[in-house]
Order: sequence, then C-alpha cells, then structure tokens
Amino acid sequence: STFPVLDAAGRLVGLLPGSAVRERYKARSVAQCMTPRAELLTVNQRQLRPDPIKAADAFFTEHIGIHKMLVVDDDDHLRGLVTFSDIDRIIT
Repeated sequence: STFPVLDAAGRLVGLLPGSAVRERYKARSVAQCMTPRAELLTVNQRQLRPDPIKAADAFFTEHIGIHKMLVVDDDDHLRGLVTFSDIDRIIT
C-alpha cells in the first residue's frame, strides 16, 4: 500500500509508503515521511499511447525495483497509478 500525495490543485507532491501509516509514526507529518516529487519517476500520459499496457511493461522492465508507475499530465496532475503486479497479471 502506497499513497500518492497531492496538493490542493491535484498536482503530485510525493509518495507515502504504507509502512509510514502506523501508530508509531503518528507524530510525524506526511511531508516528513513521503518521498518527495523530485525523487519520483513519473510517466506523462502521452507516453502511454498507443498501447498503455506495452508502455507500462517497458517502464517496469527498464526500472528494476520500481513497483509503482505514476502517470501525470503536462501540469503534473496525477492521472493514474499502475502497479507492477497489475501489469504482470495482464501480461502473463
């Protein structure tokens, strides 16, 4: 479980790991626990055309160890989140 973090305008600002959402970390802010936008790999929604499944498969093949593909538009609004396991189930 990983959660995209968006600002009030819907722009991607980070990614919060599910492990940070525990009682022991309740005193920490989301900003302290998340991976900031500058450190995230994203894909522009235009890059998924014409075959989003093939594009996602290529992304995960190229980026070993990355299990979430964040899809954004030209203004960095989050447009989707695709997981490695989603694509793996579809491809195999």
